[in-house]
Amino acid sequence: MRKDEFLVGVKYLSEAFSKDFTKEEITIWYDFMRFYTPKVFQSAIKKVVGTNKFIPKIAEMIDYCEEEKAKHNYIILEIMKNDGYFKKGISELTDSKEMQNYDKAICWLQKGSVPKWFDDDMREYENRQIENKNNKLIGGK
Repeated sequence: MRKDEFLVGVKYLSEAFSKDFTKEEITIWYDFMRFYTPKVFQSAIKKVVGTNKFIPKIAEMIDYCEEEKAKHNYIILEIMKNDGYFKKGISELTDSKEMQNYDKAICWLQKGSVPKWFDDDMREYENRQIENKNNKLIGGK
């Protein structure tokens, strides 16, 4: 996530919890949060604001981000499955092979050991979803 995207989230936290962040705090928080997508970070912040009375520590925020990242990844997997991604091979795979591939992808996510090629495919699906959403917002189909 870019720093400007991160700062939007920090401003939201700052307003919600009446907390002024110092430059040093922002630097430290960014060191830990920069690896998350803006969508995951924003979702985690909204969950924090809706459930916490006090601003979380960095470790707690990481937990929220990881939880939101997992939810987000499972949504992407479901989109991929509905699109027939797990049935693709040299020829169309059987339903049972499709389920094996889907289950394998879930295991990768749970273990945190997603192969780069599959992570790239997931990000491609994610980007496609964003593009579709943006097209609908500007009057496309």
